[in-house]
Amino acid sequence: MRKIIIASHGDFSKGLLSSIEMILSKQENIRTYSLYPGESPELFSKEVESEILKNLENEYIIMTDLLGGSVHTAMTTLCKYKNVHLISGVSLNLALEVVTNLKEERVENIIEEAIKLNFEQVTYMNFNKIKEDEGEEELW
Repeated sequence: MRKIIIASHGDFSKGLLSSIEMILSKQENIRTYSLYPGESPELFSKEVESEILKNLENEYIIMTDLLGGSVHTAMTTLCKYKNVHLISGVSLNLALEVVTNLKEERVENIIEEAIKLNFEQVTYMNFNKIKEDEGEEELW
């Protein structure tokens, strides 16, 4: 079985799960961890490690908010286990892509494709960009 853990600073992980469930319905295989001021990310890293050790038959996809942040750094220690995959910079696009493709044979394929598609979905737009693309004159 594949399990997903979303870990973040503050309530981002909870909000992300709420959005995922709004779109895809209840997700029993996703857990969230939130780091608040004064707390240690190592504590929930140890909690996740305990779960991993009790369920070595499961694959774990851990998604964190910020590469190099304290949450991500704490979770990197779990990559010593063969059944752990760690993704940083999680967004709703990336999370949805992972969650909807969990039945894919190789978890590495799921993650690589999700990251690729996530990059493709990040765009930038402003008035000048629209004007260039459409070749229109200024409206005011």
